[in-house]
Amino acid sequence: MNQIAVFYGNTTIYFSSILIALAILSAFIFSLAIYMPRHRFGVAMWIFYPAATVASVLASRIIHWYCNPEQYVDFHSAITDFTTGDYCIIGVIFAVVAVSLLLRLLRLVRSHYDLLDAAAPGLAFIIAMVRFTHIFSDKCYGKMLITTPNLQHLPIAAPIIGSDGNAEYRFASFFVSFLIMLVATALLIIFYLKKKETLPVSGSTNSVATVTTYISDGHTFRMFLLLFSAEEVIIDSTRYDASHLFFSGEQFAGLNKGASFMGLSQFISALILLYLFIYYLVKSVKNVKATGASKKYLIPSVILFVFGLAVAGGCEYLVQRFTGMFMYIYPGQAAGLCCMMAGIIIMFIKGEKNEQN
Repeated sequence: MNQIAVFYGNTTIYFSSILIALAILSAFIFSLAIYMPRHRFGVAMWIFYPAATVASVLASRIIHWYCNPEQYVDFHSAITDFTTGDYCIIGVIFAVVAVSLLLRLLRLVRSHYDLLDAAAPGLAFIIAMVRFTHIFSDKCYGKMLITTPNLQHLPIAAPIIGSDGNAEYRFASFFVSFLIMLVATALLIIFYLKKKETLPVSGSTNSVATVTTYISDGHTFRMFLLLFSAEEVIIDSTRYDASHLFFSGEQFAGLNKGASFMGLSQFISALILLYLFIYYLVKSVKNVKATGASKKYLIPSVILFVFGLAVAGGCEYLVQRFTGMFMYIYPGQAAGLCCMMAGIIIMFIKGEKNEQN
């Protein structure tokens, strides 16, 4: 189903490859534009994007190979022959963080968040476009068949050729993810551009000369993690081709059964949400102790997150047992995830106000 855009001699270029390349280029230009006001030449960003792109491809590929070794001849073919197999999108997160930390270690940036904050909106856009390109393939479709004719269209369903050779309409997980990540891109752009500060121009003889730059404190990247992880918990749950941890050997057969309950991307996304909750909870508690500000918002925030976690986890269990009721269960899971996000965002907003006061 992956449609060819250019075929010349031994060279084959697919539409999906062109769209992803254009998405990376667009994201790089935007990230560089918002990075350079604070960093004059943007050298680190010029290094970061190519390195992060290569690292993301390899990390996503290696994780998919580890979870699905039966789809590859061996490890070497998995990282050298990209005509078969697939990628696990969660590898992108590990790759961009690792590359940013490496550049900080090399002292090309003072903080890796300088890069990650500026790259966050573009990263969300790239993921959105990667998901959109699955319209040309049979990847990232839902487990659920959509049999109602009025619902057999995007953004709800998309056709795919079944094992019998006939077209069947499955839930369009890839397209829903595409729409969510587009909205996330817009929200992250607004969030980042609102975090401004005015600084004097370095080396200027004019004492009143100033420049407006954007604050890189890691919160923009954490908001990206929040939006992406909440989206991925549901999307990975719906996929018929979700990647799961794989343990070789008969002695680990029990672990494979347990790992099949949740996709790897869904599991890691849930851990990221838990990390964000703990991070902002600890930060809020320290802030309250340091400033003497009111701590009344902490209890509702914790209750919201824990309640949302229970609802989202319970819905995941129910949808595993009663797949046919997905139209009723997934909205409940989405509501639970929104509660979790609300608890984290409240702690962030209140903590920011307390620091400013």
